[in-house]
Amino acid sequence: MSKSFWLEVTDRKDLGADLHAPQTNETGKPFWSYSLINALSSGDTVFHYHKPRSAIVGVSRVDGNVREEEVQWAARGTSARNAKITPHMRPGWVRGLREFTQLDTLVTLADVRREAAALQELTARLKAEQKGAIFFPFALSHKRPPRPSQGYLFKVPDEFVRLFPSLAEAAGVSKEVVYAIGAGTSTPVAKRAVREPRPTTYQPSPLGRPYQAADEAASRTEINLFPVDPSVVERGLKGHAITQNALAAELRARGLEPRSPAAGEPEFDLGWEHAGRRVVAEVKSLTNQNEERQLRLGLGQLIHYRAMLAKPTAGVDGVLVVERPPRDLRWLSVCESVGVRLVWPAVFGSLWGPTS
Repeated sequence: MSKSFWLEVTDRKDLGADLHAPQTNETGKPFWSYSLINALSSGDTVFHYHKPRSAIVGVSRVDGNVREEEVQWAARGTSARNAKITPHMRPGWVRGLREFTQLDTLVTLADVRREAAALQELTARLKAEQKGAIFFPFALSHKRPPRPSQGYLFKVPDEFVRLFPSLAEAAGVSKEVVYAIGAGTSTPVAKRAVREPRPTTYQPSPLGRPYQAADEAASRTEINLFPVDPSVVERGLKGHAITQNALAAELRARGLEPRSPAAGEPEFDLGWEHAGRRVVAEVKSLTNQNEERQLRLGLGQLIHYRAMLAKPTAGVDGVLVVERPPRDLRWLSVCESVGVRLVWPAVFGSLWGPTS
C-alpha cells in the first residue's frame, strides 16, 4: 500500500492531538491548504513543523475520517495580522491523529536550507510531471533561502522524506532508493547519499533549556482569545507570571535549575530534575469564576505532557501550580489519583517533602 506524507505547519501547543482547519478563509472562500485536510487517508503519515522552534519536531498517523466541527481559528499570514484578526469560532474540519512521537533528531529550518539545491531540482521535476500544484511546504526562490510556505497543511513528497534520515526512520521508508512521485509512477532515479543520523542514546538530563522568566508586566493586548473582561485577562496573565517566577525562585533557592521547554518538547511552563526524576509543571491563575475550568485544563495538559515526554527507561512527574489554594480542596485528591501534585506558593516546600 502506498504511503502518503503530509506536513502540519503550526504554532499550537498540543502537537499530535489532531489536525483541524476552517472550511473557508477570512473572506469566506475555500483555501487549498485548509481543504487539503480532506485528501488524507487513515494511516497516512503527518509530520509536524513547529514554528516557534523552526523545526519539524514530531510525527503522527492519521486516524479515521474527516469530520465537521466548529474550530477556533485565525489566519497567521501578513494580511490577517495587518487586519488584526483574532481567533474566533467558525465551521471547520477535524482529522484525528494517533501515535504522536517526537523525533530524536529534529529537522530544523537550517537543515532544510542546506538542501536548497536538491529541493529546487525536486520541485521543478514534480511540477513538470504533475502539471499542477504540488502543495510543497517550503517556499523556494533564488533570491531568498527556503522558508515555510504560508498555509497550514501541505503534501510532502517521499523524496523530501528520504533527504532527512530522521524523517525516513520515523516514516518507516527506505533511504536507499529515491523515487519520483509523478502521477501514477514510481520510477527509481539516481541514488543519493544521505547523512546518517547521529547515534542517540537516551539521556534523562537535561530537561528543557535554561529557564526563560515569565513577563509579569504582560498586557491584555497580548491575548484576545475569549470574550471576557480585559481586566480579568490582564490580572490572570500577571498572576500566572508571578506564580511561575516564584516557583523558579524556590527551585534556585534549593539548588535546583529551573528549565523551559526545548525544541521538540511540549510547552510546559517550568521543568526541573529532583532525586533522579524529571518534573514538569503547569501554572494556572485562578478566579472564583474560572477555578474549576482552569484546574481541569491544567490537569489535562500535565497528563498529556507526561505522555509526550516519557521514555521507556524514565517517567515524568507532573505538578499543577496555582496562585492560591483552590476553594474545593477535593482537587488535591483528584490530582493525586492520577499522580499529579497540586501546590501553590505557600506550600511549595511540600514538593521536597517525604512524598515527593
